Amino acid sequence: MKVEIVINAHVIHDNRILLTHHKKFDKWVAPGGHIERGEIPDDAVVREVKEELNLDVEILNRNDIPNEGNITKQLAVPFY
Repeated sequence: MKVEIVINAHVIHDNRILLTHHKKFDKWVAPGGHIERGEIPDDAVVREVKEELNLDVEILNRNDIPNEGNITKQLAVPFY
């Protein structure tokens, strides 16, 4: 199974969360995208926010998802 690793950023300012419109899926989502080969997630999330929104961001908190190395299914995570 091909596994694609993606990241997203919850950009918060003045108690508001910034979303961007995903044209392909016609949905409002947190900014993010694919991690490039050899890239670490912290660098990827900063790069994606810069590319998509032209914003310079600072990582204040990271929500790591444990990976046991035995990926057998896809996971969808709703954002409210």
